[in-house]
Order: sequence, then C-alpha cells, then structure tokens
Amino acid sequence: MNFIWLDINASWSHSSLALPALHSQLDSNIKQECNWQVVRGTIKSSISSIVEQTIKTEPSYIFATCWLFNINYINEVLSRVAAISKPKGIFLGGPEFLGNNYEFLLSKPYITAVFKGEGEDMFPMFVESLLKQDSRWKQLEGWEYIENGKYDTTAEQSVKDFSQLKNPEDSEFFC
Repeated sequence: MNFIWLDINASWSHSSLALPALHSQLDSNIKQECNWQVVRGTIKSSISSIVEQTIKTEPSYIFATCWLFNINYINEVLSRVAAISKPKGIFLGGPEFLGNNYEFLLSKPYITAVFKGEGEDMFPMFVESLLKQDSRWKQLEGWEYIENGKYDTTAEQSVKDFSQLKNPEDSEFFC
C-alpha cells in the first residue's frame, strides 16, 4: 500500500515536522507494511509537476498538513490527483482544521476526512486501520468527515503525555 505525504512548504528553507513527528510514533512492523513516499514542493512549484509526481507514486492514501499559506495550493493538487488516480483516501490535518469543517468537506468531496488537533497519540491506530482496510479510524478522536450525506465530528485530539512520544529525529523523514 502506498502512503503518500504531500509536503508543500512556503519555501525550501522551511520544512514541516509533521511527517517525522507522526511517522516516528509507528512501530517498526507497521512501518514495514507501509510504502511511505514524500512528494515535496513549495507553493511556487508547478502544480502540474506536483500532480504528476503524486500520480506516479500510485497513491493508496494521501496525507498533507494544511496551513493558511498552502491550503489552496494543496486543494488544487488534490482535486486533480483525485480525479485522475482515485486514491482510497485523502486525509488532511493542520491548523486550518481546528474549527468546524463542514463547509470545507461539503465543498471538497474528494477529501475523505480532516483531522483536528495533535495526531501523534492516535496515528499508529489510524495507520493500522488503513492497513487492515477497516473503518476503525472513524472511532478515533479528532476526525471530521461526511459519509452518506451525514456530517460526523469528534472532539479535538490532544497528546496525553508528551514524554511518551518518540522524537521526530527518529524518523527517516526528518531532514
């Protein structure tokens, strides 16, 4: 299964810690089951190039962190990728989703769900659910999605004990 992280930053000098922070929480056996790939760019990168790179990965699932500066760019890329390659799921997180996301999800049916809050605690269970191709991820806190016309939302997720987290530096994606 190809897990694609769409990493779009403001510039090459500012990289996101989201993927290494989440990836480092996974057990080695789960990491081995996932084929993680990163498609990197900036908001000045050619959208067509990023779409092409993403499609070439044959994505099963696509993930991205959205900020005020990149959300429109990411949505442009994902709408095109979803129309061409039909991934099993597209999941977004980041500060842009801390409020109510009903209107956003309604206007972007290619987005499977958005996550609000800190995902490090739940990420291993989420990835395991995707690997097993079940819907247990919907029972985890922090998700908002529309399914069969019904809007579902849960409480914002927060890390219970930061001292129990593994360092982002432990991830192969830390740069």
